[in-house]
Amino acid sequence: MNPKQALLYEVIHNPADTRDREPLGAIPAGSSVKLSLRVQREAAQFISSVCLVTVDWIHNSAPESFPMQVIWDKQIDLQDRPQDEWVSFVAQFSTKTEPSVYLYLFELKFFNGEQTVYGPQIQSYIFESRDDLCRYPSDPAEWFRITSYDRSFSTPAWTHGAVMYQVFPDRFARSQDGVLTEGLACREALGRKTYVHSVWDEPVKWYPHTYGFLREDEQSRREICDEDLDPVDFYGGTLKGIEQNLSYLAGLGVEVLYMNPVFEARSNHRYDTANYEDIDPLLGSNEDFCSLAQAAERYGIRIVLDAVLSHTGADSRYFNRVNTYDEPGAWQAFKDGSLTGAYSQWFDFEHHKGLVPYRCWWGDPALPEVDEENSSWQTYMLDAQQGVLPTWLSRGTSGYRLDVADELPDDVLKKLRHSVKKASPDACIIGEVWEDPTVKISYDTRRTYALGDALDSVMNYPLRDVLIDFACNKADAYDVVSLLLNQLLNYPKPFYLSLMNMLGSHDSERIRSRLALQSDIKSQSRANQFLAVKSITQKQDAYAAQLQSLLVAMIWTLPGMPCIYYGDELGLQGGADPFCRATMPWQNTEQSRSSAQQSLRSDCGVSLETLYRDLGALRKNSPVLKNGSAGFLACGSQIVCIVRVDAECHTALVCLANRSTEQQNLVIDLASSGTGLTDGERAYLKECEHITVLMNTANPHSPYEPSILLNGLLQTTLPPTSACIYKLM
Repeated sequence: MNPKQALLYEVIHNPADTRDREPLGAIPAGSSVKLSLRVQREAAQFISSVCLVTVDWIHNSAPESFPMQVIWDKQIDLQDRPQDEWVSFVAQFSTKTEPSVYLYLFELKFFNGEQTVYGPQIQSYIFESRDDLCRYPSDPAEWFRITSYDRSFSTPAWTHGAVMYQVFPDRFARSQDGVLTEGLACREALGRKTYVHSVWDEPVKWYPHTYGFLREDEQSRREICDEDLDPVDFYGGTLKGIEQNLSYLAGLGVEVLYMNPVFEARSNHRYDTANYEDIDPLLGSNEDFCSLAQAAERYGIRIVLDAVLSHTGADSRYFNRVNTYDEPGAWQAFKDGSLTGAYSQWFDFEHHKGLVPYRCWWGDPALPEVDEENSSWQTYMLDAQQGVLPTWLSRGTSGYRLDVADELPDDVLKKLRHSVKKASPDACIIGEVWEDPTVKISYDTRRTYALGDALDSVMNYPLRDVLIDFACNKADAYDVVSLLLNQLLNYPKPFYLSLMNMLGSHDSERIRSRLALQSDIKSQSRANQFLAVKSITQKQDAYAAQLQSLLVAMIWTLPGMPCIYYGDELGLQGGADPFCRATMPWQNTEQSRSSAQQSLRSDCGVSLETLYRDLGALRKNSPVLKNGSAGFLACGSQIVCIVRVDAECHTALVCLANRSTEQQNLVIDLASSGTGLTDGERAYLKECEHITVLMNTANPHSPYEPSILLNGLLQTTLPPTSACIYKLM
């Protein structure tokens, strides 16, 4: 056996195994962790020494090397190599008192003079000299990781495991209170272009429009393409409409209502804020919002608002490009050459690129970017007495989802957190971050989102991506478990428990269509998206409903906040924006179907409302799903196993998700090592003697197959393309 073979096949470090890392997971800053590299005895004879190599990733420090102590281990490992002796190389690593993310590898020296490193990719490369600067990988994914977070970091307990529901306000529900008429009058008085759909259920407009506020010379130079929409068509959804349907949300087990922007704006999506101080008149009034918040509280539902801070609208009181408002905005100050107005310093007219003479969000002239470091802007947004964010907390919101959190500098996020938590210590701050927040680089800056001084948590797009790939056979169970363990081990626990776990949002294609077509349609032209979704057959939709059921069962049994994008529970189809923003199909709900003879919406497939209700009730009545520990393992390439344990309350739940189209008969060792569970939690699983099948997504009304539990071993049968949830005691 040569040294490389020894490394590849006889060396183990599993951060999810207490034999290799103690304690498991992220740790408070200033703590220490015991790290072990286990080497099989036959391979150990080639190794002269092992060093632990660490890097402070946040501060981009140079690698530091620590020698590891040799300990002979007589333990028998039934999973690895029975009855073999193992050599453990052990080091105690202490983190600094300042929160950070540390990367680590193991550097091995062999008696033949060769050296190599061992990392999570289970690959090695030999380097000739210790002076070789390229001997360590540059990608954080090729290192093991330790997240060291602020010791005082906590997140609101009400976010831990709460079911969330996301609403696009214009498209959820109308009300018969005259708000639409009054809102149209307000827009007309401001001279804003508006189109109102007369029929709630008619399709969204999706063909290109020109930008109505550009000068003629700018418009002529701009190439109008498929992506250029002027989103000023409205359906008339209101805050009162949402309030009148809170009982429906409560029936789904919803405890958090997240609404896309509700402040005054030109567009239907309202990410081009015109006035942060007032509700958009098409949605209602500030009093209507307070009424909604109070009514939601009676149902046990909290409200989270969308905070769009990196940019405003060009047609806003702050920029006022087309003189909609009487007060002078930044545009007029720029035209006058003074730049001395109240908002003029918020915007950048000096370093602009493109067709318009100001810095825009991703080049969109409708969205002039603000300078978040500007003291006037910070006072306006964050001031404890009159700031926008504290004000809306006082009016009833329980927190914010920060749009494009990448665009907000870390020091601004820290000030924002201080402002929000001072106004309401129990408020939440969830960031729109599409990648791993612990090793995210944004604008050449290593971000500190997850370390306890900025965000409470993030939207979990990485989870969405891997689950969809799993359902579409582009990833296997090992890939899913790898992602789940990565988040469990690397995210601070308060952050992890508050993750927003979703399958769809206003920025993605509808989950039902994505699964039915088994392909990424978001990147296609809108015309092709429209045709693709329209071509979905009943057979495709039925299979997609099975896959969606499987994925939903997984998300509802994971730590974090499972989130429903409105209409997904009713099988609403659609591509990306604007197709994913169709109106809520109320006639497809159980109540409407049973109380009236109405034709179902043609843009909906198989309804999963009953499943969502059952899962909501299960989650609400199962404390282990809100705060219990989690462990994950792959049972072959087709089956993911999620284990939730609350040893103190003597309860455990298991979710088995089978994406295969074949029935699976299997035996699983729930108490196996390397799943992310502690020794005590694994011991509890071995003590469980009783098993109950709570749910089977394939046969919700049929008798369940008997399952056997003995000494942590679960023997069961899984139907094709389904998920089963078991309770152990």
